[in-house]
Amino acid sequence: MNRRVVVAAVLAGSVALVLTGVSSATVYSKCVPNQRPGAAIEKNHRIRLFCGTARVTFRQSGVTRSVTNGMCLRYPNVFIVAIGKLTQPQLNQTPLYKAYYVAFPALKDGTFKQVLGRYQVPGRDVFFTATFHVTGKRSKATFSGHTTLPNRKPGPALAGTITCK
Repeated sequence: MNRRVVVAAVLAGSVALVLTGVSSATVYSKCVPNQRPGAAIEKNHRIRLFCGTARVTFRQSGVTRSVTNGMCLRYPNVFIVAIGKLTQPQLNQTPLYKAYYVAFPALKDGTFKQVLGRYQVPGRDVFFTATFHVTGKRSKATFSGHTTLPNRKPGPALAGTITCK
């Protein structure tokens, strides 16, 4: 009888290990499209999950990048564009996914200079400074600027567009 219990326990534990191995991330809060970001942990990385209809396309050093499935949050004092799966920085960890994030005090449409933003591609986290031209009741934007090198000097130029719905 005890042998059957032990075999059943080992079998159940093996099934549980297999099932958790299939799941690639532990989601702590689900993303609500265009309203609230979610959170997850994957491979010991903290991930912010953004979902919705926003997208960004930009060009840097001859390479065009596009990140989709994000949100534009229009608060009274700030305009936030968050797209993709943002890996939050931790010691000696590199990003796992593509992401784009920028926040600045855009109360209404207009031009905003020296805005600091960041984008991520797997293995690389890039910060940039740009001028944003926001139009369409904070639903569209174009930007141009340059990346910021580790020594805080200007790096390669980049320019792009943001579309929110």
